[in-house]
Amino acid sequence: MAGADQSVTIFMYHDVRDPAQSRWPDRYRQRSFVSPAKFDADLELIGKRYHVISLRRALAGLSDEADLPANAAVLTFDDGLRDHADAVLPILTARKMRGCFFVAARSIMDGQVMHAHKIQFILAATAALDRLIADIAEMLAGLREENAEIPSFDDLWRSYSRSLVTDNHWSPEQVFVTRLLRGGLDASILHRIVNTLFAEKVTADEKAFAADLYLSPAQVGALAACGMDLGGHGTDSKNLCQLSEEERLAEINGARQLLECLVPAYVRSGSLAYAYPHGGHDDHVRRLMPQCGFAAGLSTEKRAAVASDDRFNLPRFDGAQDRPWEG
Repeated sequence: MAGADQSVTIFMYHDVRDPAQSRWPDRYRQRSFVSPAKFDADLELIGKRYHVISLRRALAGLSDEADLPANAAVLTFDDGLRDHADAVLPILTARKMRGCFFVAARSIMDGQVMHAHKIQFILAATAALDRLIADIAEMLAGLREENAEIPSFDDLWRSYSRSLVTDNHWSPEQVFVTRLLRGGLDASILHRIVNTLFAEKVTADEKAFAADLYLSPAQVGALAACGMDLGGHGTDSKNLCQLSEEERLAEINGARQLLECLVPAYVRSGSLAYAYPHGGHDDHVRRLMPQCGFAAGLSTEKRAAVASDDRFNLPRFDGAQDRPWEG
């Protein structure tokens, strides 16, 4: 059983795609993403150091409801990406490992590209960041005629060109574009800017783009049929801390409803987990989770999970970057 000295190391992955096989190699070279070969090599290392178990078993073990092996680890995958069916599932199957896949509703059911992904691909499609920033400044100037409360460009630059992470490797321009467009202004303004830039610089056919990027409903069902765990990642994969009460409920419930539609038997198991997009959660969000049918919530705090942890604030390491056994 889960004693006080036992823990579960949870690893988080996102995209698993070879940059050389993509039209957007600059995006897939980011440190949070791995190629299939690198992912397989990671699993080789993890398999030598940990006993990989399902998230469902880990939750039961941390609650002292089931055996928890020594050096237990869980593999999780955010964003419901096509990579997870095309690349990840065959590798997990070959290694006889299980994972938990967190999916967002609209990307899978409606062919909508997540806001954060649009920003990433806009950056990947832009050779000259100074030109992109000039375009954003011009768009803001036009919007300022409708809304005088939009801060000046100089004020926005001072606020959003500095990274909030200690190991930042991005230029101030990359930091500015990402931070500003993720949440620096009213959501309606940001969506207008991002949608315009995405259509101009990446593609005007969002549905076709989404079909290449995300899982299909059939692939979600196939993951479950192969014994993989599934979880929620929101309706639109939004940071819950940036939403109103009504918006939070809609975002959380939309994720559950997607899974109820695609894999109802799994939802009835009572072990449904939610991965917080961008790690965004607070006390109120954690209280909402069980009300909306979730049994756990996973964050981005980097440490191992222990029995005393709040089930709606379980930590995870970044599988693409972190090596907890070296710490």
